[in-house]
Amino acid sequence: MNEIIEKFSSIILHFIVIKEEITGEKEVQRCEIILTNHSRLLVYESIQRTKFKYSYHWMDATNLTIVRWDNSPHYPSISTYPHHKHVGSENNVQESHEQTLYDVLNFIKQQIQKA
Repeated sequence: MNEIIEKFSSIILHFIVIKEEITGEKEVQRCEIILTNHSRLLVYESIQRTKFKYSYHWMDATNLTIVRWDNSPHYPSISTYPHHKHVGSENNVQESHEQTLYDVLNFIKQQIQKA
C-alpha cells in the first residue's frame, strides 16, 4: 500500500496506514489519506484466501461523499455486481468495475488536476 501511495505523492499531503492481521488467513489494511485539495480518502482492503474486499471512500473537506467504491454484495441488480460506486450520496448507486487503490488514486488525481 505504501508503494502505491508514494506514486501519488504529488496529490497527497498526509497519510496513515494501519495494517491489522486478524489471523494467518486474513489481512486487513486501513488507511486515511489527506489530499492536496483537502479532501480525504478512507481506504479499507481485506484479503482472506482468494477473496478481496474493498471500500474506497472519497470525501470533500466537509466530509460529504464525492465517490465511494466498494464490493459489498448488496446491490444484485447492478450488472457489475458486487462492484459498484456511490456518487455524491448513498442513494446514487452506479455500476463500477473492480477497483484498486491505484485505480482510485489515479481517478482522484485526474479530478484534482481538472479543478
